[in-house]
Amino acid sequence: MNDDALDSLLTQARRAGPRDTSRAQYGFETRLLARLSPSPFTLWLWRLAPFFAVLAIGMTWSVWQSGSENEYAITSGLEENAPEWTYIAALTGREL
Repeated sequence: MNDDALDSLLTQARRAGPRDTSRAQYGFETRLLARLSPSPFTLWLWRLAPFFAVLAIGMTWSVWQSGSENEYAITSGLEENAPEWTYIAALTGREL
C-alpha cells in the first residue's frame, strides 16, 4: 500500500469521527462473568476432589504396606524355572 492510499484511509477515518461504543459496553462485566461462571459439573468435580485424593492416598498406602505380604501372589501363574523368574529377580533384587 502506498502513502497516498494510506493517507486517504486515515483521512476518511478522521472524518467519520469516534464511534459510540456505549451500547457494546453496557453490561460487559455481567456478560463476561456469566460466561466465566462454573458449570454444575465443575462444581461437583471440585466437591469430590478431596474424596478422590483420600482414596488415592489410601490405595497407595495399602499397596505399599502389603508389598512384602503379597510377593508370592505372582508365583501362582509361573512355572518353576520360567524365564520370568530371572526378570523378577533382576527387578526386585531378591529371589521369590
